Amino acid sequence: MGLKEYIIQKGDNLKKIAEHHYVSVEELLKFHNENCTLTQQIIGNEIPLHITKILVEFANHKSGERKLSDFKNRKARYRTKQINIVKINDVINTHTSVRCEYLLELKKNQAKVILQDSVYNFYAEGTQDLEQFVRTSDSLKKEVDYQLNSNGEIVEILNLEALQQGWHRFKKQLPLNNLVKNNKPEIIKQLIDAGNIEFGSPDILLKNCKNNLFNQIIFGQYLKRQFDEFTNEQFETLSHFFPEIAFKVECETTVRNTTENQTNFLKKGRPLFVDIDNMILLYEKYYKPQIQFKFTDHIYEYEVFFTVSNEDGLIDEATIHLSERIKNNVESQVVYQLKRVEL
Repeated sequence: MGLKEYIIQKGDNLKKIAEHHYVSVEELLKFHNENCTLTQQIIGNEIPLHITKILVEFANHKSGERKLSDFKNRKARYRTKQINIVKINDVINTHTSVRCEYLLELKKNQAKVILQDSVYNFYAEGTQDLEQFVRTSDSLKKEVDYQLNSNGEIVEILNLEALQQGWHRFKKQLPLNNLVKNNKPEIIKQLIDAGNIEFGSPDILLKNCKNNLFNQIIFGQYLKRQFDEFTNEQFETLSHFFPEIAFKVECETTVRNTTENQTNFLKKGRPLFVDIDNMILLYEKYYKPQIQFKFTDHIYEYEVFFTVSNEDGLIDEATIHLSERIKNNVESQVVYQLKRVEL
């Protein structure tokens, strides 16, 4: 941990300064008084007029590994925007946009993620009911409590039973939903089967939550490790074109640059073994009748640029660029942007 000077601003008081630095007033005064000169000490709950700065503690990322508990309870609000574009023969086939607002609460090795607002736009004919289903199913995971390991990674859903009960209530209400009235029974059955699989299996639900792009950015080893000691990490993903095919992506994180207030990172991912033989068979079945050209090469690219506040150790902003292509034939592009906003 390190020390820095906080310049007192107009309207500041001890409670406000303590909350800004995620400590109690008692902890703030204890650290300041132990590190300042005798004439700069603060006795009582008011800031003397002659004092213009307060000494505060912050995480020094160059002085060894830090733990999640190095920071007190932390809270942040984020707004995100995700754009998905699918092209077939260089022509846009689908275009979707999702904007969300999240509240993140961290308490040592536990986290709560609350989806506070969302706006969905599906730019393709006949997708209105799908949009409604996605909106509703996302709302079932509106508030999720997570257990984190020492690397800041999600390892368990703590309110699993509440999420499963929410899914069962949703199914009971489906007969009154326009989604059921306006779609073929086999389509509804596919959607229900997918939900039963996800919410019926704690492992699958956990994997899906970990693969949520917001969670991919927010949770990870940057929360606790010395920045020059990152280890490669892996996650499993599904092909955008062939949901039957899963493969692992290995990511390497590097520090791009550091300023007094922020540290900037780049995370790059590369796919490990991909079942190309099965992918070719599925391509022949689903895409070649429309595209006519034969299967070429499978290309997967994953990059994350993110900036971490040196003051409280949380991400200030981030961008994911994700692309999957069957070269020259079909392409899926995802751009995901995250920005921290005022609480």
